[in-house]
Amino acid sequence: MLATSASPLRWQHDGRGIERREVNDLDFTLPELGKVRVVLSDETWTERKIQGEQRQSEAKSSHWRWLTTDRLDRVPGQVIWQIGHRRSGIENHAFNELTPAYDLENCVRHESVAMEVWLLIRVLDFVLFELYARLHCPMVRQGAQTLRDLRDDLFLALGRWEELAPLWSG
Repeated sequence: MLATSASPLRWQHDGRGIERREVNDLDFTLPELGKVRVVLSDETWTERKIQGEQRQSEAKSSHWRWLTTDRLDRVPGQVIWQIGHRRSGIENHAFNELTPAYDLENCVRHESVAMEVWLLIRVLDFVLFELYARLHCPMVRQGAQTLRDLRDDLFLALGRWEELAPLWSG
């Protein structure tokens, strides 16, 4: 018999109605994982948009499912819910940056190993640049300069390499 949370927990977050349930001690297809826990979240909200000159409201919903092993049994379902949503935000940020700024959609070689290496180099470039910008650029940390503006400034500076040459000439 599956152990589910007695009744769904309901709350509001950022204009969304959230209903969270859990299923515990569920057998997974891989026996070596042991029992798993599923955190389920049904979310509803109203999306408002302007179509032409008229404002329209549309009811929206999403259904989230997070699977955890027994290593996270002590972590409350609310925290699993937050981690799941934060992970989606990170993925969206990364792909929204990688696609236009790092030319993610245009791979010049189509062998599987070449594509994998190309993608890993792009992701490494993205991670190192973000790390540099967030640690060493106060204008980015304060929100006064975007990462895209910083990238464009650095790219333009590389076009004036003769101004940078004295930095490398021992």
